[in-house]
Amino acid sequence: PLTLGDMHAALLELSAQSGKGSSGRKTEQLTELLRRSSPVEARYLVRSLLGTLRTGLGGRSLRAALAQAAAATVPDPSHTLRASQEALAEALAAEEEAEGA
Repeated sequence: PLTLGDMHAALLELSAQSGKGSSGRKTEQLTELLRRSSPVEARYLVRSLLGTLRTGLGGRSLRAALAQAAAATVPDPSHTLRASQEALAEALAAEEEAEGA
């Protein structure tokens, strides 16, 4: 599980990324953060990012990180993979809803 300090530091680092290649770096950092997260933490992390996007992280980077995190080898893949798939489905639905609005 992540601590509040871990989450805060990671989000600050994400928001500081800019310039050429920043999208890839953000995707890698978010992927690692999601891998370290419990299913509940991942769910709220994704919701937070989609709700504010104050990190400058776009939908494309978020989808890529979620896909990579979902494909990662985990100790209990059935539980974590299902949560990651649910988070990805929520993220895609929210993005489609936002694009339609």
